[in-house]
This record gives sequence, C-alpha cells and structure tokens, in this order.
Amino acid sequence: MKTLNRAQVKELKQNLFIASDDLEHIIQPLTGEMRSAPNIVEKADFWGAVHVAAQRHFWLAVSDQAYRDFGIDLPEYAKAAGHPARRLVDKAAVRFAGRLAKAA
Repeated sequence: MKTLNRAQVKELKQNLFIASDDLEHIIQPLTGEMRSAPNIVEKADFWGAVHVAAQRHFWLAVSDQAYRDFGIDLPEYAKAAGHPARRLVDKAAVRFAGRLAKAA
C-alpha cells in the first residue's frame, strides 16, 4: 500500500478544514433543532452520533481526494487503523463535534 508524504498530508488537512466548514453549514441547523427537541435523544448519544457522522463525511472527503489527486486508494475506514489519513479524520471529527457542542 502506498503511503502519504508530508505534502500530501498537508493537502488532506486543508481538505478536512473545508469539509468541516461544509458539514457544519449543513448540519448546524439540524443539530440545533434536535438539541432543543424534548425527549428525542440523550445528549451523550446525540453528540456521539454527530461525531460518527463527521467521521464518515471526513473519511469520504479524504479518501476521494487521496485517490483523485495522489492515486492512493485508501482502505475502508474500519481497516485503516493507524493510517495517517485516519488519524487526521479522527482528530477532525472530535474537533468538529466539540465545536458544535460548544455552539449549542
């Protein structure tokens, strides 16, 4: 399996920043509505679901870019443990969910 070099990792980070802003624009109204709805979900489950949604969105963005720009076919998310791209995605998802929770 081909690995990512520093320049490629930097480009993926920039792509994650853009993907994070896009997802926030899309999901922020929904999270606001869900958060204020009575008896919908417990807060821990709700923010966990937001985190998973961010992971999935970011993994698709990163894997698409890696294939399109670098010719690297990343493994499935579940099989990518320890891969630099997965570490980037996981960190970005944690920051994203935390940022939305603070805004709530």
